[in-house]
Amino acid sequence: MAKRFSLTIRADDGSTMLQSNVDYIHQAFQRLIDWSIGAVDQDVCAVISGPNGFYANNRIKAFGDFAWIESDQT
Repeated sequence: MAKRFSLTIRADDGSTMLQSNVDYIHQAFQRLIDWSIGAVDQDVCAVISGPNGFYANNRIKAFGDFAWIESDQT
């Protein structure tokens, strides 16, 4: 039987941006990664919780300008 994990992403104002329940921990982190690509336009808090007291609290800072990634300078 699979364990259940919960992913909750909340904005600084407390509003829930994503709520997801998955069977395995890697699925929760994958959903967090998939959601965060191109969707983070404000600072958020992502919490993953699961069995046996597992709890991970991740802070994601919005960074709107990715021009530095494409820059020719290193």
